[in-house]
Amino acid sequence: MSQDAPLIAPSALAENAGRVVRLAGTYRAEFDPVHKMPVLDADGRSAPAACVVLLALDDGTFVDLANRPAEEGHRLDGQRVIATGELSAPLLGGDELLDEAVAAEEPLYSLIHLTIIEKADS
Repeated sequence: MSQDAPLIAPSALAENAGRVVRLAGTYRAEFDPVHKMPVLDADGRSAPAACVVLLALDDGTFVDLANRPAEEGHRLDGQRVIATGELSAPLLGGDELLDEAVAAEEPLYSLIHLTIIEKADS
């Protein structure tokens, strides 16, 4: 499936919201050992998510990859990757973010229902 989804440019986020896409960028993990929400690892096993991940796109935009396994975070942090999943637009109500807990200068897109995160060939 990863090769079937289109690899989109950062400028195409809005027009591709709701679609399964591939995004290329730099994997940025923030580790919090207290954060133990279970997530599925690459083998489909439950693992504690001790990191929250953002994908830094080439134009400076960030896309939220949410909670990821600690092992993955340590292995991929700072690496150029391609992530495949459903692109979710920020929740907006008029000109305001509906989720007031999100502290971001710009609305943050998310990649949900991730199917694969792989190192980029570059």
